[in-house]
Amino acid sequence: MELDWDAIGAIGEILGAAAVLITLVYLARQLSHSQSSTQLDATERLIRGFDEINRIIVTDASLRETLVKEVELTDAEALQLYQFAVLYCNIWISAQVAYDSGQIPESLYADAARDVEIEIERFPSLREPIQLWLERYPAVSDSPIFHPLR
Repeated sequence: MELDWDAIGAIGEILGAAAVLITLVYLARQLSHSQSSTQLDATERLIRGFDEINRIIVTDASLRETLVKEVELTDAEALQLYQFAVLYCNIWISAQVAYDSGQIPESLYADAARDVEIEIERFPSLREPIQLWLERYPAVSDSPIFHPLR
Protein backbone atom coordinates (compact mmCIF):
# COMPACT_ATOMS: atom_id res chain seq x y z
CA MET A 1 0.00 0.00 0.00
CA GLU A 2 1.46 3.29 -1.15
CA LEU A 3 0.82 6.64 0.61
CA ASP A 4 -0.77 9.41 -1.38
CA TRP A 5 1.21 12.42 -0.21
CA ASP A 6 -1.08 14.85 -1.98
CA ALA A 7 -4.06 13.55 -0.02
CA ILE A 8 -2.12 13.67 3.24
CA GLY A 9 -1.04 17.25 2.47
CA ALA A 10 -4.64 18.26 1.72
CA ILE A 11 -5.83 16.75 4.99
CA GLY A 12 -3.05 18.61 6.81
CA GLU A 13 -4.10 21.88 5.22
CA ILE A 14 -7.74 21.30 6.20
CA LEU A 15 -6.73 20.53 9.79
CA GLY A 16 -4.50 23.60 9.87
CA ALA A 17 -7.32 25.81 8.59
CA ALA A 18 -9.69 24.35 11.19
CA ALA A 19 -7.13 25.02 13.94
CA VAL A 20 -6.77 28.64 12.78
CA LEU A 21 -10.56 29.06 12.71
CA ILE A 22 -10.93 27.59 16.22
CA THR A 23 -8.15 29.88 17.47
CA LEU A 24 -9.83 32.94 15.95
CA VAL A 25 -13.18 32.06 17.54
CA TYR A 26 -11.46 31.56 20.90
CA LEU A 27 -9.61 34.90 20.64
CA ALA A 28 -12.80 36.72 19.66
CA ARG A 29 -14.57 35.33 22.73
CA GLN A 30 -11.64 36.29 24.97
CA LEU A 31 -11.59 39.80 23.51
CA SER A 32 -15.32 40.18 24.07
CA HIS A 33 -14.95 38.98 27.66
CA SER A 34 -12.05 41.37 28.23
CA GLN A 35 -14.02 44.29 26.80
CA SER A 36 -17.02 43.49 29.01
CA SER A 37 -14.74 43.30 32.02
CA THR A 38 -13.17 46.66 31.16
CA GLN A 39 -16.60 48.28 30.82
CA LEU A 40 -17.70 46.84 34.13
CA ASP A 41 -14.55 48.08 35.88
CA ALA A 42 -14.93 51.60 34.43
CA THR A 43 -18.60 51.71 35.39
CA GLU A 44 -17.84 50.59 38.94
CA ARG A 45 -15.06 53.21 39.28
CA LEU A 46 -17.43 55.99 38.25
CA ILE A 47 -20.19 54.81 40.56
CA ARG A 48 -17.73 54.55 43.47
CA GLY A 49 -16.58 58.10 42.73
CA PHE A 50 -20.11 59.49 42.76
CA ASP A 51 -20.88 57.47 45.89
CA GLU A 52 -17.84 58.98 47.62
CA ILE A 53 -18.96 62.51 46.76
CA ASN A 54 -22.44 61.79 48.10
CA ARG A 55 -20.93 60.24 51.24
CA ILE A 56 -18.94 63.44 51.81
CA ILE A 57 -22.07 65.56 51.44
CA VAL A 58 -23.98 63.34 53.86
CA THR A 59 -21.27 63.21 56.52
CA ASP A 60 -19.71 66.69 56.37
CA ALA A 61 -22.04 69.26 57.92
CA SER A 62 -19.67 72.16 57.27
CA LEU A 63 -19.53 71.28 53.56
CA ARG A 64 -23.33 71.12 53.38
CA GLU A 65 -23.51 74.56 54.97
CA THR A 66 -20.91 75.92 52.54
CA LEU A 67 -22.74 74.43 49.54
CA VAL A 68 -25.97 76.22 50.38
CA LYS A 69 -24.53 79.41 51.82
CA GLU A 70 -25.86 82.47 50.01
CA VAL A 71 -23.61 85.13 51.52
CA GLU A 72 -19.92 85.67 50.85
CA LEU A 73 -17.72 82.75 51.81
CA THR A 74 -14.77 82.91 54.14
CA ASP A 75 -11.38 82.00 52.67
CA ALA A 76 -11.59 78.58 54.32
CA GLU A 77 -15.08 77.97 52.92
CA ALA A 78 -14.01 79.10 49.45
CA LEU A 79 -11.09 76.66 49.57
CA GLN A 80 -13.36 73.88 50.80
CA LEU A 81 -15.83 74.58 48.00
CA TYR A 82 -13.09 74.66 45.37
CA GLN A 83 -11.63 71.35 46.54
CA PHE A 84 -15.09 69.82 46.51
CA ALA A 85 -15.63 71.12 42.97
CA VAL A 86 -12.34 69.46 42.00
CA LEU A 87 -13.76 66.11 43.14
CA TYR A 88 -16.75 66.58 40.86
CA CYS A 89 -14.61 67.75 37.94
CA ASN A 90 -12.31 64.76 38.29
CA ILE A 91 -15.25 62.37 38.19
CA TRP A 92 -16.84 64.13 35.25
CA ILE A 93 -13.62 64.17 33.24
CA SER A 94 -13.12 60.50 34.11
CA ALA A 95 -16.55 59.81 32.64
CA GLN A 96 -15.59 61.74 29.49
CA VAL A 97 -12.32 59.83 29.07
CA ALA A 98 -14.01 56.47 29.75
CA TYR A 99 -16.71 57.26 27.19
CA ASP A 100 -14.24 58.51 24.59
CA SER A 101 -12.22 55.30 24.92
CA GLY A 102 -15.30 53.07 24.72
CA GLN A 103 -15.11 51.90 28.32
CA ILE A 104 -18.59 52.99 29.37
CA PRO A 105 -21.90 52.88 27.50
CA GLU A 106 -23.51 55.99 26.10
CA SER A 107 -26.34 55.77 28.65
CA LEU A 108 -23.94 56.05 31.60
CA TYR A 109 -22.08 58.90 29.93
CA ALA A 110 -25.38 60.72 29.30
CA ASP A 111 -26.23 60.34 32.99
CA ALA A 112 -22.84 61.72 34.02
CA ALA A 113 -23.24 64.64 31.61
CA ARG A 114 -26.71 65.34 33.00
CA ASP A 115 -25.20 65.23 36.50
CA VAL A 116 -23.16 68.34 35.64
CA GLU A 117 -26.39 70.26 35.09
CA ILE A 118 -28.13 68.74 38.11
CA GLU A 119 -25.35 69.59 40.54
CA ILE A 120 -25.05 73.17 39.29
CA GLU A 121 -28.82 73.58 39.72
CA ARG A 122 -28.71 71.96 43.15
CA PHE A 123 -25.63 73.87 44.35
CA PRO A 124 -25.28 77.12 42.35
CA SER A 125 -22.26 78.04 44.46
CA LEU A 126 -20.30 75.29 42.63
CA ARG A 127 -20.43 77.12 39.29
CA GLU A 128 -17.66 79.59 40.12
CA PRO A 129 -15.14 77.07 41.53
CA ILE A 130 -15.82 74.72 38.62
CA GLN A 131 -15.22 77.59 36.18
CA LEU A 132 -11.94 78.29 37.99
CA TRP A 133 -10.93 74.63 37.68
CA LEU A 134 -11.75 74.69 33.96
CA GLU A 135 -9.60 77.81 33.52
CA ARG A 136 -6.72 76.10 35.30
CA TYR A 137 -7.01 72.98 33.14
CA PRO A 138 -7.72 74.28 29.64
CA ALA A 139 -6.83 70.97 27.96
CA VAL A 140 -10.00 69.41 29.35
CA SER A 141 -12.23 72.47 29.55
CA ASP A 142 -13.59 71.92 26.02
CA SER A 143 -14.70 68.38 26.83
CA PRO A 144 -18.36 67.87 25.89
CA ILE A 145 -19.28 66.88 29.44
CA PHE A 146 -18.61 70.47 30.54
CA HIS A 147 -20.80 72.07 27.85
CA PRO A 148 -23.61 72.83 30.35
CA LEU A 149 -21.16 75.25 31.97
CA ARG A 150 -20.59 77.19 28.78
